[in-house]
Amino acid sequence: MTKVSLFAFAPTATRVQANTEPMVNEWIRRRTLESIAWHCARPAAIPGRLLELDREWDVERALSTSFSVLTLVGILLGYFVALPWLIIPTLAQLFYVQHCVQGWCPVLPLFRRLGLRTEQEIQFEHNELVSELRFRTGAFSLPPPADWTYS
Repeated sequence: MTKVSLFAFAPTATRVQANTEPMVNEWIRRRTLESIAWHCARPAAIPGRLLELDREWDVERALSTSFSVLTLVGILLGYFVALPWLIIPTLAQLFYVQHCVQGWCPVLPLFRRLGLRTEQEIQFEHNELVSELRFRTGAFSLPPPADWTYS
């Protein structure tokens, strides 16, 4: 007998891509590859791009911030203006739970179309550029972190 789950949990690592239109995923992938190619052709620009990537907001962070702001604004409006404004934080939190469970919410397609990438997509570009720098400088391995111990 097959068990039916109340919630359809999406795999954590791929849930945003799985819930994004293939055309949008391809557009983001193509932009990422073009950025890698452009920076590999101009190695002097790679360190600056790595700093940009370290500061780039991923789609999860943007969604969390957006839902938090909507919740705070809705609560304030509900308290100071009128109770019906409390629908805003209620919907924001319902959509956030939906995103956490299923990997999709109503604003996700908009954010993806705006070019917001997942952490994995950002990390892919970062790793490719670091590999290019290592190749060009001959530094194929980095020293271990200071807190790393030999066992």
